[in-house]
Amino acid sequence: MAFFDTLTKVISETGHTVVNKTKDIGEITKLTARVSELERKMEQTYKTIGKLYVEHYGDNPDEMFQNAVASIKDKQKKIAGYKEDIRILRGIRKCSACGADVESGSSFCSKCGAKVEPNNVVADVDAIFADDEAAYAEPEDDMEVMSDCEVEVDVYEEV
Repeated sequence: MAFFDTLTKVISETGHTVVNKTKDIGEITKLTARVSELERKMEQTYKTIGKLYVEHYGDNPDEMFQNAVASIKDKQKKIAGYKEDIRILRGIRKCSACGADVESGSSFCSKCGAKVEPNNVVADVDAIFADDEAAYAEPEDDMEVMSDCEVEVDVYEEV
């Protein structure tokens, strides 16, 4: 009988251990999910801070941010150029009176009604393809730009 009592006790203890481990795994999973969500929100906040910094101080950034801000401004110029190239390829023109986009084939601006003179869109398209291929090269590695920033970080440990 002692054998069965011992076996029952071992099985019972093992069952409790499994139940406790399962609860621990469930709790770890919940906590890990919370950490991931907070890290995601924190990254979004960092992104917002950076965007606000460039918007407010981009014309006169602090020395340690000059390379990063210059890189962002360069990318903004390239993006604007690429968007203009897309407009030209689509045959979209700008109204000389109000600056609104005018669809290909339209004689009048849909926003202000001004007559839109046809322009040589084909010539503009040819100019796009004549541009130096380096203008369309792959973007530089942002990590390289960030390594140029001399950022000092103070680390505080929670007690």
